[in-house]
Amino acid sequence: MTSDKDILCIDTTLNGCSVAVKPASQDASFHVEIMGRGQSDRLVPMILECVSARGLALQDITLICTSTGPGSFTGTRIGLSAAQGVALSLDVETVGYNDFECVVAANGFDKSCAIAIDTKRGDFFFKIYHPDNGFSEGSILEADDVLAQSKNMFLISNGDIESVEPFDSETILRGLLANALETEKGFAPSALKPVYMREAETSVSKIKYKTISSS
Repeated sequence: MTSDKDILCIDTTLNGCSVAVKPASQDASFHVEIMGRGQSDRLVPMILECVSARGLALQDITLICTSTGPGSFTGTRIGLSAAQGVALSLDVETVGYNDFECVVAANGFDKSCAIAIDTKRGDFFFKIYHPDNGFSEGSILEADDVLAQSKNMFLISNGDIESVEPFDSETILRGLLANALETEKGFAPSALKPVYMREAETSVSKIKYKTISSS
């Protein structure tokens, strides 16, 4: 257990910049700012502000927990990089949990449920959770397929799906902390790895360049 540690939690996988601070033997505080972009500029100042607001110095932090995705490709990398950088500078351990694990932990689910994470590209990262068997293989589905595969199940999503229990960035943050408090031991920052369910899209230049012969 890590209840005796001063814990910092970070999430930038969805549409926000989120930080939680839990001093040892005290309640946690949660701070979420919704933003479509700018997490890379805002995250470190937010960390310093939130840590200071709890009467701590950054050097007092003894465990850093971060979400590992899936979500925004860039956002996931921003959070992981910040967690690794701060942990290395402080020489402290880290732990990482994916967004599906965070949703389950935040809600304390003890029954089967389906989780759909909005990709912001017209579809969803999707998994089913069973208390006895853990998570199913992940898939990327459109809304109608999410509803079909989760029929007669409790469905939770951060997207626009009919008859769904919502979650948001604060849910991920609370799930991170819940998981961190159950962690027996952290790991080196280099052990943090992003969870991607789709390769990053790259744009191809439409400009036609003239080929110059070497002859």
